Amino acid sequence: MSVKDGGGGNSNMLVLIFYVLGDEHMSTTRPVSTPSPTVLSQVSDKRAPECGGMHEPPTLIFDVGLVGFYRYVRRRLRVLGFKAVITPYKFDHQLVEYARRHNAVIVTTDRKLNYERIIILPQKFKTNRGLGKPKYEKWWTILCRQLRRVVG
Repeated sequence: MSVKDGGGGNSNMLVLIFYVLGDEHMSTTRPVSTPSPTVLSQVSDKRAPECGGMHEPPTLIFDVGLVGFYRYVRRRLRVLGFKAVITPYKFDHQLVEYARRHNAVIVTTDRKLNYERIIILPQKFKTNRGLGKPKYEKWWTILCRQLRRVVG
């Protein structure tokens, strides 16, 4: 079974799983596409040691302004085990209340949003020519790093 996310395939998805959960779980004796059972048990144990490794990752709620980015990453997040949804609400206070009810993480570009579990993506990136507009690939990298902070 192959996931078509721009030609990546399963091996790239597994590399991202190891990237999000930590480099110490990377198996060097086997190819990336076939992780050993001990690696998989270590990954599940790291995600929730208090629950014996059987813990569901938090839901990611994407702000309305990130609909295009949500479509870009939803399959990748599904492979990583995350449930991603677009907020059904327009206003910030409704979004925060919705996230609290579902114990979710908000993904947004709004720096003024007052919530504990939030991932803020930058609106501008430093380039060789000054500041550039956001690129989904860079946002994906930032999202993976921030997910590691939130989950781990």
